[in-house]
Order: sequence, then C-alpha cells, then structure tokens
Amino acid sequence: MTLSISEIEGAVTRFIAGQFLDGDASELDRTTPLLQAQVLTSLNIVTLITFLETEFKVTVPGIAFKPEHLATIEAIARWVTTLPPA
Repeated sequence: MTLSISEIEGAVTRFIAGQFLDGDASELDRTTPLLQAQVLTSLNIVTLITFLETEFKVTVPGIAFKPEHLATIEAIARWVTTLPPA
C-alpha cells in the first residue's frame, strides 16, 4: 500500500509532536523550518530517521541524507517517497 504525501506528513507531524514537542503540534505545520527552529537536533535526527525506516519500511542510505531532506515536514514526506524499500 502506497501512502500519499499528506498521510506521510500526518504521521511525521504526530511523531515529531509526540517525541520532541511534548505532544503539542499547535505551532507545527508542513512548512515549519524544523532545523532552524531547533525542533530537530542531531540526536532527534537519528530518532526521526529510525522512525522513518520503521514506520514506512524504507532504507535511509547514509549517502542519501542531506539537511534539505529534513528542512520541513513537507520535505521529509517527499523524501520518504524516494527512498528504497527496506
């Protein structure tokens, strides 16, 4: 089953809010600059990538990871659709 971009965005938003924002997604939307707003730190990025691999059954090759992939929830969702299956 293939998920839509909006379904991936929803799952990523819920994960980020629950893991890094004490469950509060009120100021988080698909275009929030996650790195600039320091929502994602180096440790959080590792946790997020593990979630992406588990939740969406994809593989994140080390060479495929670029900061722009994690810039926003929208960017993360689009990136997930390009990753190879696990």
